Amino acid sequence: MDRGVEIVRVVVVSPGDVMAERDAVELVVDELNRRVAPAQGCRLSLWRWETDARPGLHLEGPQGLIDERMQIADSDVVIGIFWKRFGTPTGDAQSGTEHELRKSLRSMPSSRRMPASVPRLSSRCSGTTSATGAVGALEPDVTVALAHGDLGRP
Repeated sequence: MDRGVEIVRVVVVSPGDVMAERDAVELVVDELNRRVAPAQGCRLSLWRWETDARPGLHLEGPQGLIDERMQIADSDVVIGIFWKRFGTPTGDAQSGTEHELRKSLRSMPSSRRMPASVPRLSSRCSGTTSATGAVGALEPDVTVALAHGDLGRP
């Protein structure tokens, strides 16, 4: 009997200074869908604002449009990517990326939460060197917020 294919919804959130890394996520998802996912009975579906959001007007501004299309509460995996920037401020957060991460954490039903021994939010700073020769790192207040779990608080 042929069983259905489970769709694993992956959403990438990040500011605009990590486009190469966002493109790399798409390549990895495509590769996983070709080589690994079929044997596991699933397919990864990737959502990226630059390819899946639509232009228009919204009472909550551009972030409201993104939220409507993104539907982050329905995601199975959220990948946050950072380098030097945290993003553009929104009405309720320091950036759209922070807004999206907070919304994701608030929407996780308790049945989908990871065990207490597994961190819910992890931050890694890039060790690569930019064209200017500066080593990539988040702004200090962003690193502190991530390190202390401030983004995990609703």
